[in-house]
Amino acid sequence: MAACNKDNTTPTTSSLNRKWKLIKYYNLTHGTSESEPVNISRSIIIEFSDNGIMGNMNGHTVTNTVGGAYELLQ
Repeated sequence: MAACNKDNTTPTTSSLNRKWKLIKYYNLTHGTSESEPVNISRSIIIEFSDNGIMGNMNGHTVTNTVGGAYELLQ
């Protein structure tokens, strides 16, 4: 998650800490954005936990659990 400061020149980085629910994703293969399907049994939820630089994520898709590490770039 990147943002700009008041003078709009210096990018700043924020933490992703919290649970996130998928509502839309971008399909790189087709170049389209797609909303969460209406016929799934549960929403896709991913929880992020970081210190502003490095973090871990875990959660579930419709059929699998997911997890991994990530880095927030400055």
